[in-house]
Amino acid sequence: MKTTPGTRWAWIIALTLMALGAIPATGYAQDTGTRTPVPHDQILSINPFLILAEWINIDFERRLNDKSTLAFTGGWINVDDGEYVSGAVAWRYYPQEAALSGF
Repeated sequence: MKTTPGTRWAWIIALTLMALGAIPATGYAQDTGTRTPVPHDQILSINPFLILAEWINIDFERRLNDKSTLAFTGGWINVDDGEYVSGAVAWRYYPQEAALSGF
């Protein structure tokens, strides 16, 4: 396939416009700022979709201060070859000083 100078310039312009179109989305994502702390001190979460599959997963998280939390996680599943149980303890750090906010 033979390219002409006009076709080459069309590709260059199209790629440049696509690249420039992606820049504002990236810059906007960085503009969230500091989150405000939430008023509650603990969260208990259970995944309802896993319960439908007979897989229990529970997470309890307690705020220690504005920057960190202590979490306890437990799981249970019964499959053909046996029953599996898991547990974990975790310390989570929130660099925006808003523990228990966001994902």
